[in-house]
Amino acid sequence: MEMECAKRLWGRSEQYGLMYKWMISDGDSKSYSSIWNIYGACDTYNCFEKMEPTSKEYISWTASSDHKEWEEGHLQGTADCNRVIKLDCIGHVQKRLGKALYDFQKSTTKLEDGKPVKGRNGRLTKTAIQKLKKYYGKAVRNNVNRGIPTTEERDRAVANMRTEIKAGLYHCLKLPLKERHQYCPSNSWCKYEKGLPCPDKPHHLDPVFKKCLEPIYDRLSDPTLLARCLPGYTQNSNESINALVWNKCPKSKWHGRKRVLMATCSASLHFSSGASVKNQVILKAGLNVGDHTRKEFKRRDSKRVKQAEARVDKQYKNYRMMRRQAKQRDEELRSNREGVTYEAGGFNDLGLNSGPSRKRKKNEQT
Repeated sequence: MEMECAKRLWGRSEQYGLMYKWMISDGDSKSYSSIWNIYGACDTYNCFEKMEPTSKEYISWTASSDHKEWEEGHLQGTADCNRVIKLDCIGHVQKRLGKALYDFQKSTTKLEDGKPVKGRNGRLTKTAIQKLKKYYGKAVRNNVNRGIPTTEERDRAVANMRTEIKAGLYHCLKLPLKERHQYCPSNSWCKYEKGLPCPDKPHHLDPVFKKCLEPIYDRLSDPTLLARCLPGYTQNSNESINALVWNKCPKSKWHGRKRVLMATCSASLHFSSGASVKNQVILKAGLNVGDHTRKEFKRRDSKRVKQAEARVDKQYKNYRMMRRQAKQRDEELRSNREGVTYEAGGFNDLGLNSGPSRKRKKNEQT
């Protein structure tokens, strides 16, 4: 469905004299593969896009000087190529690390030290995963750089991003001080680099996790992936308008095509121009707009602006983060204390005959 929607959106854009240059992808679909050459790509890109990235010919081409010149021409916009450039949503890339850590937590029982992956202090708990995920996202956002004209500047920016991502992992490991803080930047959040004591915390992991988590971090700090994250774009605006649509037309119930179209149009108007624009829709429908309706639409718009301004405030962000962390700690403490309280089919140990067993009485022969 998403592939077909992408084809229609990109295909009809030329009718309005518009050509999309980028596609901010979330990695959940193959939409990009269906529209990357919809405006026409250069012969070089058409040739190498169809190759496997692991093939010898593709690797030798990426290491050549011709590839460097070709990339710089595309970065500067001088190349005769209208291909759609793929970018990644940094929020979804951050979620990939959390998913990879949770998958590792579920698939591995015991580590080399003989202890389980889960546990309390020093083990890969839910709190530790959320901390690692947060540090990964901060490392990406701290190195956002848009409008890079040359490949050298881009490679330097990607290298700085990789170093800070590595620092987030090593900073959370119980290693010797020099090894632990070898990637931490000198002018950063690291207390050790500022000359202050940096004691171990409950979410810091035992040294045995270094060997286990490094392959995950290497995969998610690939230069090609991080280069697509350099502009720092997200899909937050798309998710916001989707929430408006599903608020008017919930997914939990079945709705016809007409209802979905009405909800989409209403949400688009509200998202783009505010609730007050609905006054014009009411007037075009031949109805009168009363004073109470105007006041209510104006109240909704002012409330929306106040909420947006409050959510940008640093104090509100810290409050929201602390509330989320407190909720996660409570859930983890409760699960450690009570164990698994719900699991589909996890407590059905009675087999097919789920009823209580009854002893049959033998009929006494007279």
